[in-house]
Amino acid sequence: MAKLHVVTAIGDPEFESFVARTLHSQGWNVLFRAVDVELLARYLKASGEIKPLLIYSSDIQGLNQEFLSSISAFIERSVGFAGAEGGQLDGELRERTHDAAILMARIVTQGRVPLRQQGLSSSASRRSRVIAITSASHGDGATTTAINCAIELNLIGKKVLLIDAHHQLPAVAILLGERNLNGSEPNRVSPLLEVFELTRENSLTMNETLIDACSRTDFVIIDCGLMPKAGEAITERRWQHTFSNWILDNVDDLWVIASPRPMSAHSLHQIQGVIAKQSLRARITFILNHRVSGKRGDIQEEMFLSLVAPSHPYAIRVLPLDTRGTSVAEQDRSILMESNPRGLLRKRYLELAAALTA
Repeated sequence: MAKLHVVTAIGDPEFESFVARTLHSQGWNVLFRAVDVELLARYLKASGEIKPLLIYSSDIQGLNQEFLSSISAFIERSVGFAGAEGGQLDGELRERTHDAAILMARIVTQGRVPLRQQGLSSSASRRSRVIAITSASHGDGATTTAINCAIELNLIGKKVLLIDAHHQLPAVAILLGERNLNGSEPNRVSPLLEVFELTRENSLTMNETLIDACSRTDFVIIDCGLMPKAGEAITERRWQHTFSNWILDNVDDLWVIASPRPMSAHSLHQIQGVIAKQSLRARITFILNHRVSGKRGDIQEEMFLSLVAPSHPYAIRVLPLDTRGTSVAEQDRSILMESNPRGLLRKRYLELAAALTA
């Protein structure tokens, strides 16, 4: 794949070595290391059909926007970093880092400039509020929350697009008893609800799908499954990571759901580290799910608050444990409004929907 081939043009040998070493560790192939623009242009013009990703630095003399335009036909895209002393190149440069995870995130994010420029924030016809829901660990309730919030919004008259972007365990189609949700366009399952399942095949047109949906729906709710943690490979080989980064650029709200389980709390701590290193436009809401009643639940809630409060989130919410209601809903392929309409968890989802429309 061309997007895994890289050419560097970085004057600082220490930073260039760090970049090349990091890319190699993630499975990327560094084809050529240019030390000036003449060698770079000569190599690119002789490289044949391969169009590599160019990673450059402003400390290469003559590497300016005019030069980048002149070689645009020979590269897939370019990612620029400031020199050791800083500097700018028409606002396109990223600050240097010596953290491998941050470096890969910046390369992937800046490598998607066309997608970002055409993102939701630039859509003049945008009407929807876009909410991405992710779990700290498996079983924390992202899918249940996404489905039930979408339904509760429908019940109060709001048009919703529900997207299953859970690449590991897509379950929206199964839980709603629907088929053929992974086509090229969303399926209308009711007058106010459309559902779409993200796959490798249709991910290339996801941006256009969302821009269109955001012009005619009130809410877009995305079940993201698990959020990548620090240290995980963030490469373009994994289309789901590309979409995860796109979400961080475009959604209005990011809901991070965790449970009282020790593994979930550990994963949530890692996720907070990832979020702290990102430049997010989204409002962050942390949700404690599966809180038990009584004093034990009070302790669970206090521990959760102490964990997430330092991140200064937009909101913190708590959802109660309702094993009976959720089990019946999964078995009957129904929603809580049908399986347990008077249950405490269903009431909390109704309150969430009401808060979103207030």
